[in-house]
Amino acid sequence: MRFSPFFAATLFQVFLAQGLKASPSSVIVAKDAMQAQVALDPDGKVYVVFIQKGNICVSTSADKGMTFGEPVVAIDAQGHAAGGMQRGPRIGVDAKKTITVTAWIVLDPAEREHKYPTGELCLVSSRDGGKTWSKPLQVNDVPKKAPEALHWMAVEPNGTVHLAWLDRRSRPGDGQDIYYAKVSEGKVGKNVKIASEVCECCAPGLGVDAMGNPLIAYREGGTKPSREIFAVRGSEKGESFGKPIQINRESTNISTCPMSAPAVAVSPDGRKVAIAWMDERVTQGDQDVYWAVTYGPKFSRDAIISDITDGSQNHPALAVDGVGKFWAAWEDKRSGEQVIYARSSLNDAKDEKVSSEADGKVSLPSIHAAGKLVGVVYEASKDGEKQVMFRLVAN
Repeated sequence: MRFSPFFAATLFQVFLAQGLKASPSSVIVAKDAMQAQVALDPDGKVYVVFIQKGNICVSTSADKGMTFGEPVVAIDAQGHAAGGMQRGPRIGVDAKKTITVTAWIVLDPAEREHKYPTGELCLVSSRDGGKTWSKPLQVNDVPKKAPEALHWMAVEPNGTVHLAWLDRRSRPGDGQDIYYAKVSEGKVGKNVKIASEVCECCAPGLGVDAMGNPLIAYREGGTKPSREIFAVRGSEKGESFGKPIQINRESTNISTCPMSAPAVAVSPDGRKVAIAWMDERVTQGDQDVYWAVTYGPKFSRDAIISDITDGSQNHPALAVDGVGKFWAAWEDKRSGEQVIYARSSLNDAKDEKVSSEADGKVSLPSIHAAGKLVGVVYEASKDGEKQVMFRLVAN
């Protein structure tokens, strides 16, 4: 019998029982927009980044996501920014409310003439709430070696930015590796390879604790009957990394790239970590979302997130709130139509539907928590137009 870790007290510390405190419905953040990610701060401000009209844009809310301001261009890509399947930008905010955005941007005009131009990993920041932005800073120090444009980013409270991305600079032929770098006070640290032979088009997952120690999760690559989920712990504020450890206890049953990134959430004290991923262990072609947690050096048994397994699940997102509860959001087809669900790690929590039929086709959720606030953004397609939606699921 498969069980949900959200119900398993043996996997979690006991929390007071309470359910989601959701807003009545989602609100539109921006129209003609896609590939959104969200960050919140404890004062109720919500920051959402997305691709709009080929540029990297940010909309902010000062009222817990009830209303959003007009999008501001954070990176002017001259209409050439592109995304799809988690290739969009990332966003984070530090304790001083400095906003950081990262995205793959084609910097070389000649490269834009190619059918599939290769961009560079760029970073910008804003110290005035998203009104104005710094000039793009290139993070990857070997250009044109990351054609898949897949990365993840996390921001410490002190503003240090941690990044991990797919890169093939060390490969004479096919394949991808994961490189890592820190950005502090506008300076990019050394690019370091931390994992080899990873999935060719699954972004890594990344989380960081308040002490500056990162954890990076990834799906392995290569010619194997089952590509497993691994994690690498950083120490000394990301100056060194341990050996990769396998997270899933049962084979994923996926032998090719599923274009589905693992998700990571790390508690501020660094003692609690959750990693979530999609696999097909029960029946090949039947996708479910699993996760594993740790309160120490070893991860728990991996278990299915949702209490209902009808239909397929994919593209998990994770967050951890100010009191240490984990939160998850994911795509779910239990009803036939794909919708977004979310839930917390309370031992009696239930799956809660985030999106609605009125949103149209929905996908690719992003979840973030700050204090007691938890919010989800996702991409919705209706009447031929893509738009970004937000819903506050706990306050």
